[in-house]
Amino acid sequence: MNRRGYTLIELMITVSLIGIASASLFANFGSYQRETTRAMNREALGRVLEIEMERLRACDTRACLREVASSTTASAESDSWVRAAVKREVRRGPDGTTWLRVEAEVDGKRQALESLVWVER
Repeated sequence: MNRRGYTLIELMITVSLIGIASASLFANFGSYQRETTRAMNREALGRVLEIEMERLRACDTRACLREVASSTTASAESDSWVRAAVKREVRRGPDGTTWLRVEAEVDGKRQALESLVWVER
């Protein structure tokens, strides 16, 4: 007798092996997704800080610094790709410099940058 095709047992074993393999892959998918989200948030935090600090450094007068520091919104560039709580602080620094501090928070992670700049009055 010449047999062609697969038996029901062979097909059931193949399907169960595929099911076991896919279940192990999907079990790890959630942890990969969480790690990716954390990495993206860390990168976003750094980019927000850089963009906001550059906004402050672009000012050439103390009045401009105070205006940028007192604004309540993040820059358009940073706001378009991440939601971050940004806090800016401007104070007099030593020897006629101005002390800048930008603090940002993304998903519970907080980081700050500080800088001294020289600006005209």
